Amino acid sequence: MTDQSKEEIKLSHLIASFAFLGVIALICIFIWQKSNSFEYVLDLFDVSKIVMNLAVGGGLGIALALVAIPLVKVTGTKIPEAKDNEELKKIMMRKHGALIVGILPGIFEEVLFRGFVLPFIQHFTNAIWAIILTTIVFWAIHLPQYKTKFVLNLNVILLSLVTSILFIQTETLWASIFAHMVYNYIVTIATQKKIIKV
Repeated sequence: MTDQSKEEIKLSHLIASFAFLGVIALICIFIWQKSNSFEYVLDLFDVSKIVMNLAVGGGLGIALALVAIPLVKVTGTKIPEAKDNEELKKIMMRKHGALIVGILPGIFEEVLFRGFVLPFIQHFTNAIWAIILTTIVFWAIHLPQYKTKFVLNLNVILLSLVTSILFIQTETLWASIFAHMVYNYIVTIATQKKIIKV
């Protein structure tokens, strides 16, 4: 098997793993919302204020990246060495790596965490606790990837707090998805351009 074939298999595994997150999110939504599932999903993607949501989400994604990149650069923080992280680094450095790493997590993680986890928790408590608990779960999912790297964990927490607040305020996923996508895209471009080292 050629190196290119191996890379294509790794890429398809990454795509499949993120798509799996989306499927899990939809299954959870359908179990939770039962007969209201279809209407709930449509509300998550309400387009009535999409331009404003994309503008706000994009602006906050840029702002988050402009905080994260200098923090990583100044502290010299690198992604911990691990097999999965090495594969991620290779994908990030590919020609279309920024699109892959920007789009996939931006969509599927937001559908799971802001489309299901946050509103599910909020059903049992208030918005502040829902944001805090969702952020803890989001951070915990990323902890194996970033281990004890304080700056990387801080960036994950900030991203989750911002996208959670966006979801609460806009009542759709557009702003949080776009913020997440823009953030990941800019950080990946900064990595490709060697502004930050991973």
